[in-house]
Amino acid sequence: MTLVDGLTYTSILYLTLPFPVFFMLGRRAGYTASVGILIWLTAKFSIFKPYWLNDPAVVNSYTLLVVSLILVTIMAQVVQSERTSAITLRNCWRT
Repeated sequence: MTLVDGLTYTSILYLTLPFPVFFMLGRRAGYTASVGILIWLTAKFSIFKPYWLNDPAVVNSYTLLVVSLILVTIMAQVVQSERTSAITLRNCWRT
């Protein structure tokens, strides 16, 4: 069985999930989504390519995905914090 995306193309799309989860379901759900995606990506690489740790290209893709997932999670947290502080500041000016 040949994989069309080579394990990397659709994996990039997983990075879009934690960002809206942070805003719709909260911080804890966002972290849970990020950890779930990390577990899913590790399982995906392990199942479809059992010796992926020996392939530098796959390790590079996995490392980039993990770093990108961390950055997306941090940015979602920062944006959520900024939105909360902007709302607090707006409410302070009204009173």
